[in-house]
Amino acid sequence: VPVYMISSQNGMRSGVLLSGLGYIPSTKGRYCCLVWTLVLASGGFKKGECGSIVVDKETFRVYGHLIGADEDLGFGYIVPLARTIEQIREAFNTDRVSL
Repeated sequence: VPVYMISSQNGMRSGVLLSGLGYIPSTKGRYCCLVWTLVLASGGFKKGECGSIVVDKETFRVYGHLIGADEDLGFGYIVPLARTIEQIREAFNTDRVSL
């Protein structure tokens, strides 16, 4: 899926969100995080870009945000927005979360 990654460090850049979700382990290995994989068209990922928003290139639908990258492989990992909203609901024990 063609997307834009909107970074406060490097502005808006083009990329492709690969189909299918995967899992990456947390830094302490206690759980796995559901993610999409993002490949940028050029420039690679830079330090300080975690939290960058990823949107559909045509519809501007928000897919999620960058939580990390493998600079050697050139992959970024995107947590789906729906999962972030779910985590907020669980943390605050509420049924209502809005943007």
